[in-house]
Amino acid sequence: MAGIGSQSNNSLLKVEDILQHPAIQDLLADDKLSQLAAASRHGVAQGTLSTWLARVREVAPEKLPERLRQTRARRSNTSAGDVSAFNKGDYKYPIYARAKAGPADSYPQFDTDPLGHFHSGIRIPARDGYAPFALRIRGDAMTNPSLPYHFPDGTDVLIDPHIEPEPADFVAVACVENGGGIVVKRLVREYQQGRAGDRPAYSLVSLNPVYAPIPLDGEQHRVIGVVVDSRLPSYIRSQARAM
Repeated sequence: MAGIGSQSNNSLLKVEDILQHPAIQDLLADDKLSQLAAASRHGVAQGTLSTWLARVREVAPEKLPERLRQTRARRSNTSAGDVSAFNKGDYKYPIYARAKAGPADSYPQFDTDPLGHFHSGIRIPARDGYAPFALRIRGDAMTNPSLPYHFPDGTDVLIDPHIEPEPADFVAVACVENGGGIVVKRLVREYQQGRAGDRPAYSLVSLNPVYAPIPLDGEQHRVIGVVVDSRLPSYIRSQARAM
């Protein structure tokens, strides 16, 4: 498997070599394991793992189970009917004040009815029962006015559950230690020294420096989606009447 860790050699890799890599073996064996968790477990970059899978899809898709032949999705208990066009080119998604995740790879369970709808020009189709949703930020962990982007208390964020997260993305995270509650953090890739050299590790970072980074271990925390749009609630009469 010479060169399998080198990004520049990915296009030259044989499918057989890719399929024998431990991270790929784990993905094939565990239908609840995300690419990010597999990459972190075996010390490879998530982008590299995605590239390997793309190579297999291109050359020998029959070697992969159906779930790995397309973008990973997670199940939602929000019905597809909750996601619909508001006006031409404008889509709306339910906003929830609180959400929590169940065991294993289950999707968020919402404690209350939607607060309203998040209106966006971004279309995120529901696939096979997997639907996007919006979450209202509470607290000051993601507040930092000195940064180009931050999420003050009360900000609504739109979550796409179909995107595999990449470093620097803002992600929705299910926290087992927080009773399964969902929080928003920034995904940061770092490197740890190991026997085989530096290996990537991932942390969940608040934008407010008062809060310490949290190691992403795949057991206490689980990434369930990526933030793709956000806004502070503002009054627009036509939208308010439609909620």
